[in-house]
Amino acid sequence: MSFEPRQFNADRICEAISKIGYKFHAAIEDIVDNSVAAQAKNIQIVFELKENATWSEKNKVVSITIIDDGIGMNETGVNTALDLGSDVSYNSGSLSKYGLGLKSAGFSLGRKIAVYSKKDNIITPLKILDRDVIKERNLYGVVNQDLEEDLLINNKSGTVVKISKINEPHDSLNKTLKILNSRMGILYNQLIVSTGINIQIIVGEKSHRVEAKDILFLDNAISSFDADTYDGKTPCLVLDQDIELEDCPDIPSVNVKAVIFPMATMKGYPGFEEAEKQKIAGFDISRANSGFFIFRNDRLIKWGDNLEIITRDSINLRGYISINTAHDDILHVDVSKQNLVLSEQFLDALELAFRRPIKQAEEARKVCANLLKLNDNHEAEKTNETLQLIAEEDPDELLVPVDREETTKRRKAKVERSEKDAEDDAESVEARVNALDTNLQVDTFEKVRYSDKLRHVLYKSGFDSVHGAYVKINKNHAFYDVYLSSLPPADKSRIAIEALFWAMSTAEAITEEKLQTVEQKHILQVFEKFQRVASYNLDSWVAAFQELLE
Repeated sequence: MSFEPRQFNADRICEAISKIGYKFHAAIEDIVDNSVAAQAKNIQIVFELKENATWSEKNKVVSITIIDDGIGMNETGVNTALDLGSDVSYNSGSLSKYGLGLKSAGFSLGRKIAVYSKKDNIITPLKILDRDVIKERNLYGVVNQDLEEDLLINNKSGTVVKISKINEPHDSLNKTLKILNSRMGILYNQLIVSTGINIQIIVGEKSHRVEAKDILFLDNAISSFDADTYDGKTPCLVLDQDIELEDCPDIPSVNVKAVIFPMATMKGYPGFEEAEKQKIAGFDISRANSGFFIFRNDRLIKWGDNLEIITRDSINLRGYISINTAHDDILHVDVSKQNLVLSEQFLDALELAFRRPIKQAEEARKVCANLLKLNDNHEAEKTNETLQLIAEEDPDELLVPVDREETTKRRKAKVERSEKDAEDDAESVEARVNALDTNLQVDTFEKVRYSDKLRHVLYKSGFDSVHGAYVKINKNHAFYDVYLSSLPPADKSRIAIEALFWAMSTAEAITEEKLQTVEQKHILQVFEKFQRVASYNLDSWVAAFQELLE
């Protein structure tokens, strides 16, 4: 038997490891993992933008630098860290795994990785992996350079990793910062709490310290759930057990937990204090934040995976799974530490353990719905009460003379059009108006109403000859379905939104009557176009950011 070595294309190998599956933010997080593994107490993530670029523009990041005060490396250690498949022995609690993370994460961010380190006050040369140099030479290797600026000057030890020649396309800095700020406190929650690690995100003169955040909110949770006494505002820890891995007696059991949350809409419940509403809002209850959260060595590696166990309806249920290095092989943890394959036996045991929590989560949702009395034939009731004494006024009425005969003509056309719409909707305008009784008390006229007969538009204006302008809101529109319908009738946000629709309808009615320098038919064409375009764009926005509204 003989062994024949074969050639390989160094740049294509670098390209391949850069495509392992990192998202932009996940690659940054993986490099931060190296700093955590190096026992750093302070970690800085520094972004540099192109000159005069705004945070809202895409493809404007020039470099990303991670600076830590960990144990550092000597020159041999830096060389080893830049080898492919670094020959490094990791301790049992390390966040690192295969010796590919720095290279794969770095090259997924940019074409150039520069590293130097300090150990025992001895600083290494600057060592650079540059895809352009590797491609030109068709050899994998580093460029050694003298260090021009020492970012570790105040540290006895530590490491600096700078990624430049950032790949395009990439997200705006605003989006990247938003994702990192929302994720990193959860990713490293247990490590921040247990070790006091200080992680800072820096752009120019501005910095943000990552605060620990427990996605399960165990400090706020009670240890049981009872549908008869549930208050609709408190998380409940309903499961905390260890699951053994079959046929693996030497592998530690896996701890799993389940926490039930109130529905997100309870943050608008009128019966709660403002502090209670804010606490519920802080739970970030959404579809994206439901499912299983899987931690490896106290670092979150999987965010909100339903594992085909938790359904989309269980939006208020979060599961916790804790694994460590000993589980890597049996669970097939991948290079990026973001994917793993749970065994069928483990999934069966997990499904069995979560049957009751899933049922309890459903019961909690019912309790919340009963408290809110969602859509209990009271939609717009509170708003209509507030609008009874509000006049429909034209601020230009004394400045712009109008032809009263033309005004009367236009108003008559509005009323006829509204009555025709009412017939098409199988409703009666008269049925909406309660006649005067002998005491001259007028019951509430529905200036805001809901309809499931509208098409294409979010709202449609109407006009009553006695009570003036009213508005119909489309129950078939995504904005109603995803957001508005979830708010109780007395919710301040809902009242404000309904009042806004009424104000727009009133504005249309007054404009149609009194903007007599423009023909009535042209005004109606403009309003029709405006409503369609506005409704379409709001529909698109809801589709893109549905999770924000849930």
